[in-house]
Amino acid sequence: MPDESWITNHTEDSAPRIDDAGLAPLLSPLFHSRVVADQHYQRGLDQESRGQWERALASFRTACALHPERVLYLLARGRICQTHDLDPEAADCYEHARRIAPRDPVVLFNQAELWARHGRLSMAVQNLEEILSDGSRHLAGRAMPVHRLRGDLALRTGDYSRADEAFRTALALVPEDAYLRAMVESVPRFAEFNRDAEDISPAKRMAYAQAGAMLFGLLDDDGVTIPDYPGIGLETLDEVASVIARPARTLQLLGSPAYIGALDAPSQPIAEAITNVLGGTLFDPSAPLRSGNDGRPQVLLVTVNATDPETIGAVTSLLRAEGQTVWTYAIGLRHPIGAYHGVIDLVSSRGFVEVPWDAPSRETTLPIEGLGAELASCLRRAIEALPTLTAVTSHLAWHSSHRRFASDSLRDAFAQSGIC
Repeated sequence: MPDESWITNHTEDSAPRIDDAGLAPLLSPLFHSRVVADQHYQRGLDQESRGQWERALASFRTACALHPERVLYLLARGRICQTHDLDPEAADCYEHARRIAPRDPVVLFNQAELWARHGRLSMAVQNLEEILSDGSRHLAGRAMPVHRLRGDLALRTGDYSRADEAFRTALALVPEDAYLRAMVESVPRFAEFNRDAEDISPAKRMAYAQAGAMLFGLLDDDGVTIPDYPGIGLETLDEVASVIARPARTLQLLGSPAYIGALDAPSQPIAEAITNVLGGTLFDPSAPLRSGNDGRPQVLLVTVNATDPETIGAVTSLLRAEGQTVWTYAIGLRHPIGAYHGVIDLVSSRGFVEVPWDAPSRETTLPIEGLGAELASCLRRAIEALPTLTAVTSHLAWHSSHRRFASDSLRDAFAQSGIC
């Protein structure tokens, strides 16, 4: 969503005007309706600040009904709809606002964000370029979100030179921004890890780029922290398989784990699929695991969205105390930046991920029974479709040059693999 300054610094006056006729306008029904509209708008802001977003939306709707040509009200209504996944209504608000104020930078920016979320990238870029077409000096630091979004969209389309230019321009405006500093450092790595994924959809390509930029989940790389990136929603089993195929291939090259367990319910089908494809034994991480005469078997813990580092750390410590070598694989992360350094060994996406069998925002017809076996079939096909073994080993070789950041178990695996 846009920075708060883009909303609160809107150029419209917030109070109705009294003309030269003196008090006559006070008797006007139109004047009265606009005063009441502003009261509803102010009430909506107060309700939103207290977390009562549904009441706030009702107040903004009333304000818009009483004064439908007020861009400020349309923006407030559109913003809250966009925040709470009422995208059709948000789109209507922005379309109406653009008819009133075609070149309003806040309207253009909010609409660009909404379009970007729905994959209408060229239209989003066109809005951003229109904001900047008159020069961004009058926007000062408020131009930063425009350039930042330009950079994000350029990454999604694989235009790394444009992404680099956009992020550097934004950083010059707000030098203390951690996200922009990280992205300026990371664009070359996005390009490196994205070059062999032309057959993968842009959203999934971004997931692979994130995995590469973070060295498969090691969140600190040469002192650069990779901040959150918006999560991705996976619609089908084939899409899930395409995201987990490369880490699965990496595990194959390093030596398949002897035991694989799910740390949360949504990750259970993924753990089952990886076990089915790589071999090994599916186990319950909450129960003791005795390796017997297996020596130091490798154990893989899988989570869809790592949210509880204490729990993950406790399970990992217990398994290591029992003599196992433990790796952790997160499909996505929801925890604050840097919390998992040295804990998560492999990751597919920074931010959060919705898998199709556990996506509350959409209905699914996927059968729960046999889901792991069906996903395993998709995973086998996805692994076979990976570009080449050379492409994967180049990732490992690049990883090995930064092995000082790896957990002990992953560093040992690379050292023993003979690949790097």
